[in-house]
Amino acid sequence: MTPVRILVVILALILGATLAVGTWGQPPGATGRLSDDDYISIALSDPQVFRPTGPGSGKSVQPERVDRSGAVVTVDLTVDGIRFRVLIDPRTNRITQVLRR
Repeated sequence: MTPVRILVVILALILGATLAVGTWGQPPGATGRLSDDDYISIALSDPQVFRPTGPGSGKSVQPERVDRSGAVVTVDLTVDGIRFRVLIDPRTNRITQVLRR
């Protein structure tokens, strides 16, 4: 093998190892971290939480808290005077449960 080929093989191995190490520790299908506003938007996308039908509905939306400390992201918000807690799976960014408080 020529020195150039050896160098190309070494660089390819280093690049491959770097890419492999960069993805360790992430669950399959993991997405990047979202902002609080993104999680609030996901919570408001559920029809149980936000129903913009009828006079005066959907006029008052007050996000209270986004908590990322557990296995799920918890979004607390008040819509039209009704308090909701929305649980979102951070791996898929999908709503797993909506609780009316």
